[in-house]
Amino acid sequence: MDTQLAKWNLATLVNFRSQILKGYSYKGEARTLSSAFLSPAYLLTSVGFDYKPNDRLSVFMSPLTARWVIVKNDSLSSKGLYGVSPGEHSKLEVVRF
Repeated sequence: MDTQLAKWNLATLVNFRSQILKGYSYKGEARTLSSAFLSPAYLLTSVGFDYKPNDRLSVFMSPLTARWVIVKNDSLSSKGLYGVSPGEHSKLEVVRF
């Protein structure tokens, strides 16, 4: 096999971040719910190529990436927080190059 081709691999990236416990914003004595379980949650997936010319360097190039924002909590969803339209519970963003 050609050693140049052996340095290229098909690769994917999956990343999930979320809120577990309730979070609050404070203005004076008033406490307002600002986050809760899966509100927000972010799922990022990418498909691309990994170039690894040696053991110390790896470069991931992705021509296709998708990000899904989830706001499960109804009261937070109705406010339109985290880039999700008011009343909606999720938003999908796809980037292609």
